[in-house]
Amino acid sequence: MHQRHELLVFSHLRWDFVYQRPQHLLSRLAANRRIIFFEEPVQSRDNAVFIQRITPHPNVLVCRPHTPSAGQGFCDEQLPYLETLLNEFIAQEQLNNFLIWAYTPMALPLLSGLSAQAIIYDCMDELSTFMLAPPQLIQHEAKLLKSADLVFTGGPSIYQLKKTRHHSVYCFPSSVDAAHFAQANGAIPEPEQQASLPHPRLGFYGVIDERLDQKILDALALAHPEWQIIMVGPVVKIDPNTLPRHPNIHYFGQQDYAQLPAYLKGWDVCLLPFAHNPATRFISPTKTLEYMAAEKPIVSTSIQDVAEPYGDIVYLADTPAEFIKACEQALDASPHERETRVRKMREVLSHTSWDTTVAAMENLLHKTLAHKRTDSWRRMTAVSTNNSPASQRLPATSAHKVTHTSHNTIIIGAGPTGLSAAYHLDTDALLLEQNDRVGGWCRSITERGFTFDHAGHIMFSNDPYVHRLYKLLLGDNVRWQDREAWVFSKNVYTRYPFQGALYGLPPAVIKECLLGAIEARFGSIAPAQKPAATTAING
Repeated sequence: MHQRHELLVFSHLRWDFVYQRPQHLLSRLAANRRIIFFEEPVQSRDNAVFIQRITPHPNVLVCRPHTPSAGQGFCDEQLPYLETLLNEFIAQEQLNNFLIWAYTPMALPLLSGLSAQAIIYDCMDELSTFMLAPPQLIQHEAKLLKSADLVFTGGPSIYQLKKTRHHSVYCFPSSVDAAHFAQANGAIPEPEQQASLPHPRLGFYGVIDERLDQKILDALALAHPEWQIIMVGPVVKIDPNTLPRHPNIHYFGQQDYAQLPAYLKGWDVCLLPFAHNPATRFISPTKTLEYMAAEKPIVSTSIQDVAEPYGDIVYLADTPAEFIKACEQALDASPHERETRVRKMREVLSHTSWDTTVAAMENLLHKTLAHKRTDSWRRMTAVSTNNSPASQRLPATSAHKVTHTSHNTIIIGAGPTGLSAAYHLDTDALLLEQNDRVGGWCRSITERGFTFDHAGHIMFSNDPYVHRLYKLLLGDNVRWQDREAWVFSKNVYTRYPFQGALYGLPPAVIKECLLGAIEARFGSIAPAQKPAATTAING
């Protein structure tokens, strides 16, 4: 099969973290295209700025940025370093025919300057509900959904949440490599740290974070000291010291994906002890089907993407007491009940695999790219055959004959504010401009070799997103100018803007400015005067 577009992936998860949806999908997509997996940055020890390159799988290149910044993830503090590294990488690799695949909206500021053939958003989790979620995440996702050509979701519940927010949303629940986890039914040896533990054993593997119901875990251990509870996975975002500690609870840390079937082999019951909180409202655990492939009894809390599709296969319970009872029921199940549940597990697994998921995604990618090429050709043809000056000067998407008779929003004036409003409202708005060029007061006129600006301030902002919006809406029609302005007051030159640069002014003036700002926000801080004495008059 021919080589397809390269895939530039932006992820909040590291490739060598828990092996889950991104690794399953991308390692298979790598069969026909190169995958460039751009991770969140790590702080360098010597203030160096570079990209560490790792090849964990054929045709997969992991790019791990190292910067002097301690900022977490794709935060604003990291963006200047990441933009430079990314642009240098693209130039070195001569990337000019690639797709963007995003797992985190926080990477959005890095995407706007890239010339990708298409943008795909694989929304595997509702990250805004997770602990320590960046405050800009919701805003960035709204903009990513406007930019994306295709949106995939990681489960039915999150699909219901996103399906009305984009025109091409497809639900691809997490699947399974059934053959890999079926090894748990074979002759593979158990890991040494587990092999000596007595039965019954109840196990969980995955990330141990705020989504775990610690009360359930604690209650299981106390109610049945003879049960061995095995927890496999990294502890993140929560203090490990807060986890339940009992002689029959064993924390084995993160283990390699290849080793998971060996752990499963020795478990009598598989656990999904998720708490009911905002972070679990839309999760679709990959391990549900992996447990099924090992044909083990499963006990879970009633999170939506487990309870609704698999309520007749998985034992469901929510309170600690109910969860203990469900585990007892699973351990004591008759051969007939076990056989019935296993038969249903096999039926579920017969309809899904990561290979079929990737094939369906590839098909959608092909259709999306073909549609974009056709649509682009139609726009180019329409512009080239229209000789009116307005159609040549305005963007092709704006200079068209208005055929709609009604719009929810009408925007008057295609200045920076009007352009931004129209962009964010998308197809819900009609933008009207009396001139044959956009720009409003943010325009310049060239006459006899001289350039005259319509306004003094033009545009100024330190917000990275606003800068990218300028580039998106104005293209190359932007000139950056460093401003050096001062205010002469009280025999002192103060840097403009005055309200943000009080240093050097007389102390009394600084005090007056600060008190004025405080009183403007909170009211007068002058001491209250005593009310005048009054005399009671008895009538």
